[in-house]
Amino acid sequence: MDWIQLTFELQIHFPFIFTKQLSSFG
Repeated sequence: MDWIQLTFELQIHFPFIFTKQLSSFG
């Protein structure tokens, strides 16, 4: 996997993971 693919994946998935963790905190 190249870095462009990796950063692209992160930009898509990170907000989803972040909001999911926030909802589990709350």
